[in-house]
Amino acid sequence: MHRQFRSQRLPEEKSLDARSVEIDRSYLPLDILREEIKEEILGGVNVSDKMMKRFIDYQLRFTDIIIENGFEDAYRIWKKKYLEIERC
Repeated sequence: MHRQFRSQRLPEEKSLDARSVEIDRSYLPLDILREEIKEEILGGVNVSDKMMKRFIDYQLRFTDIIIENGFEDAYRIWKKKYLEIERC
């Protein structure tokens, strides 16, 4: 999960520090699978064995990309690839 923080100071007499946090959804395969399972537990749609196997395969592919490129680059590569895969 990637977070960006922006801090903004108000005039001195107010002495408040306002901060906004932007959180990007995680595209890590096991994080996505965990969210699906969490939804299932909370009464959502059933997570099939096929879906679990698909995300385990995604995790193995992602791990290969990490080995070749390091985590930060691998995450960017994987996110783009995942969005293309799921769009089809």
